[in-house]
Amino acid sequence: MAMNLPAIQAQSASQNQALERLRADATPSDRPGMKKAAEDFESLFLNIVLKAMRDTVPKSGLIDGGNAEEIYKGMLDEEYAKMMAQQRHTGLADNIEAFMLQAQAGIKAALPAAKDQALKAYQNQGLQVGQKQARMNDSSSHGLGDIAPSAPKIP
Repeated sequence: MAMNLPAIQAQSASQNQALERLRADATPSDRPGMKKAAEDFESLFLNIVLKAMRDTVPKSGLIDGGNAEEIYKGMLDEEYAKMMAQQRHTGLADNIEAFMLQAQAGIKAALPAAKDQALKAYQNQGLQVGQKQARMNDSSSHGLGDIAPSAPKIP
């Protein structure tokens, strides 16, 4: 199932075009938030990877900075992760942003149908309530409303 290089490049180009169309369809107020959320998620992921990488390196015990060194390395890894996410070399943020844009496009496409469905449900509910009230009014107008016995009168 090996693909040749021109086929891979063509597929990549079509995916890039689709992503650009989605970006163009997103409202300007949504795009910066999506981009930041994607970068933040990539930064979080890269921070976890960097921490796991540091945990694999054995400590020699010869030069040990103690707790302060651990805190410093954690903060340093966090900053490295932020810088790596901003450069977008891993492609993770791009894929997350593309997914969010596709989800937004799907929601926008489904919104009119959902609105119509909700309106129909509301109208049906209103019809059912109206029919129930009409039946109640009907039963009271035929003298059926006085079915309960009245309390005896005390002289």
